[in-house]
Amino acid sequence: MFGKWFWNIYAICYDSIARLTPYQEMLSDIIAALDLKPGMKIFDAGCGTGNLEQAICMLNIPVDIDAVDFSCAMLKRARKKINVPGINFQKLDLSRLLPYPDSFFDRVVCVNVLYALKNIDIVLIEFRRILKPSGKLIICDPRKGSCFLTIFWSHLASGGGIKALIRLGTIIGSIVLVPELLWLGLLNFINDWRSRRSHKFRTKGEWLNILGRANIVTTYANQHWLIEWESPPDLIVEDWIPENVDYEEWSKYFIEFFKGEPWNEFLMCPRCKREDDFGPAFTWGEKDEITFCPSCKGSLVYFWSPSRLRDYFTRRPDYRGRIVLCGKDVVAWAWGFPLSSTDFYIDTVAILPQFRKKIGIHRFLKIFQEFIRDLNKQGYKRFEVRTHKKARNIRLLLIHLGFQEGEISDEDPERSYWQLQMP
Repeated sequence: MFGKWFWNIYAICYDSIARLTPYQEMLSDIIAALDLKPGMKIFDAGCGTGNLEQAICMLNIPVDIDAVDFSCAMLKRARKKINVPGINFQKLDLSRLLPYPDSFFDRVVCVNVLYALKNIDIVLIEFRRILKPSGKLIICDPRKGSCFLTIFWSHLASGGGIKALIRLGTIIGSIVLVPELLWLGLLNFINDWRSRRSHKFRTKGEWLNILGRANIVTTYANQHWLIEWESPPDLIVEDWIPENVDYEEWSKYFIEFFKGEPWNEFLMCPRCKREDDFGPAFTWGEKDEITFCPSCKGSLVYFWSPSRLRDYFTRRPDYRGRIVLCGKDVVAWAWGFPLSSTDFYIDTVAILPQFRKKIGIHRFLKIFQEFIRDLNKQGYKRFEVRTHKKARNIRLLLIHLGFQEGEISDEDPERSYWQLQMP
């Protein structure tokens, strides 16, 4: 991120940019995407000199806005321009945890900020956390290869023909009369140059990979992305009841969960059972795919087949857990079984891949925390789980839950045990 000195200097002439036609069109596009309704709570992350707030005020829609920035100079100008009840400007660093409760805002908007941050993962997690279910996150950020000169020439061309020449003459005259326009051009040149060295301008594909499903169009003379991401509705949590399991359906969920995860893509023999497992497992490889058991010559089945699941849960009638649904869709689950009167083994913690980005890990974190607290109230003090070293999302979830990584599994060096001790 640039130092505060740069943005404090930039604040002196930043409002000159609001005169550009593409900038005004960008503000209109952002306001349309926000779809504001009376009484909404808005969080503007990186408000600058308050140009968006000024545009919203002109709509005469009564909303509450918390507008934050880390530049004191930007905020000083914003407060001078806008002194309206319900709009609160304050200094805040987005790289830290936000001082707001969960599900607090109807809208979160972030304009020309994320490209300058080193780690947007934490920032986006916080945006999702403070956003209400079915709320909207609106992001406006430079495209990869964007250039301020293109925006400037688009402004000149917006009048067309003679109007463009008149506009050009007006701007040239303004540079002589109003030095801040010259400073603005210089600072934007520095901004563009340094951005290409230290900042991240993302493609549409990169944003889809970060956010999952989102509506992405261009704005600001086609130099910026306008991204609209909607927070999913409330999640429903149900107790896991083994005797009510539809094994055909749950086999599909497991296969979906492990899709593309090579450490769980294997076949097994349902006949050659051992006391500690359900049969010898064999790597399912593209070049050397095994389809029969070398011991009994019987056909192999997928490890998470309905028959294997039925056999597995029949052996463990003391299984207990939670299922998370979004509407009618199963999106996550966690379950396990007691090892003793005080120890509990969490056998599976799963979040279906297509919902990890769409919903956000913080929503699942709260649900799994409640599951462990309920088990703790039942007398269980020590919790144990085993996970693969490549299962990044699950490992991150365990860290947030307070688990400590322990010894490597003797059976599989790619896995490690995690433990949580509670009072």
